[in-house]
Amino acid sequence: MSKAAPQRAAPVPAMPAATGFAGQRPFAPQTKLTVGAPNDRFEQEADRVAEQVMRMPASDDGHALNTPPAPPRIQRLCKECEDELRRAPRSPEP
Repeated sequence: MSKAAPQRAAPVPAMPAATGFAGQRPFAPQTKLTVGAPNDRFEQEADRVAEQVMRMPASDDGHALNTPPAPPRIQRLCKECEDELRRAPRSPEP
């Protein structure tokens, strides 16, 4: 009786290199961000602007006063579709 030779596993394909959006150049490493000192002038300015934004009045409908609400969107039917809709029998309401 002959012994069967051990089977070898198929080689694992190499991972493709990371690419940017839609196959563009590979991503570049990002530099580590530094955090400024507490209470520096940039943090104070950010706090001041945030406070100003949060104190802005809102209108009754929830929009800021200087932002008008979007106009209503109206979609009209073509002449043939309007005629067809008029001719269609209406079902009684429950």
